[in-house]
Amino acid sequence: MKLRLRPAVLVAASALLAPTFAQADLLTLWAAGKGTYLSGTGDVFETFGDQAGGGVEVGVHVLFLDVWADLYAMPDSQFFFSANVGPSFSFGDDLKLTLGAYASFLMFVFPEAEKGRNQLQFSADDRAAIEAAGYADDIGSIEAAYNNNAEDLEDLERTAFGIAARARASVEYYFVPLLALGVEGIVGYHYLLSGEDAASGAKNEAITKTAKERNLPDEVTDIVRKAVGAKEVDKDNLTGLHYQAGLYLKLKFGL
Repeated sequence: MKLRLRPAVLVAASALLAPTFAQADLLTLWAAGKGTYLSGTGDVFETFGDQAGGGVEVGVHVLFLDVWADLYAMPDSQFFFSANVGPSFSFGDDLKLTLGAYASFLMFVFPEAEKGRNQLQFSADDRAAIEAAGYADDIGSIEAAYNNNAEDLEDLERTAFGIAARARASVEYYFVPLLALGVEGIVGYHYLLSGEDAASGAKNEAITKTAKERNLPDEVTDIVRKAVGAKEVDKDNLTGLHYQAGLYLKLKFGL
């Protein structure tokens, strides 16, 4: 009889003594108020800098899948937004450790710059070179065509956006089943295109198109490119790592 009961006793003891394994909630909704510190490498973070700010996060968890987004207001009228989807696994009850891996979309908004800084007006030397090439009649139309879109380019230059692979670890303490205080750390590898790079690429494509339509020679086309700061995007400067750490107060509803 003892031999028959021993396996059952061992199973019961293991269930009582073993730590809680990964949990899979059927459905969980949450919202959190957050404070965060964000830093990273690459061209975008050289402009954005190392920043601490506050914001909110909302999300839904179904079985092992998370879908969540957060938005932060940073100093100097800058903003950071992310949208994320991926699996996560939780361990514990009142004190819960959660590990997740996500595919993410990231977006940055920079302060508004002085209006009109992208207006095109050829210098005296540029005008002389264009006139010497026999295209004096095109100077005004080139300036007007570009300046009609200058404001849109200025708005584009205030942003940066891209994709990332990110991992997040968080520890939460639940005062009551619906309310938790947590800390988190995020690390990611990103591919980010700054609005300045996007605008520069757009300028380059527009000038190439205009040059073909007007049969502009290479020397005139190069003058226009230089005058507006048009260049091809350097893809080698788009990648990097970013790091994020913060505190949050979380309200959770689940099944």
